[in-house]
Amino acid sequence: MGDADVSRCFGCTRPECKGPAGCADTAWRLEPGGYLRSILNARVYDIAIETPLEVAKKLSGELGNTLLLKREDLQAVFSFKVRGAFKFLANMAEDARKAGVICASAGNHAQGVAMAAHHLGCAATICMPPTTTPL
Repeated sequence: MGDADVSRCFGCTRPECKGPAGCADTAWRLEPGGYLRSILNARVYDIAIETPLEVAKKLSGELGNTLLLKREDLQAVFSFKVRGAFKFLANMAEDARKAGVICASAGNHAQGVAMAAHHLGCAATICMPPTTTPL
């Protein structure tokens, strides 16, 4: 996970802030109905992984600030696109999902749709241009 301490409020150095719950100032994030609880319990984690933040050390040094990279390239399809594809397909009406989906894409979105459709038992037709680089 690099040098970032994601268990703290960003930039906080107070000892009481250490740990997954953070400090009292941010406890609302984990309360029922809080946005962080909703995110961590999202159905998208049926298919996507929680990817780490990593400090880009060289670029951070050059910029004189901390630059964090969200490593969505660690997803099974090497992109964040699977998240949106899964959310869309999972929220479709059951009869619409059973009819299948068609996707036009030249890359990551197509992979995300294909993976999400497979996971949800939905037929998917993926249309790619002939100029797409083969794997």
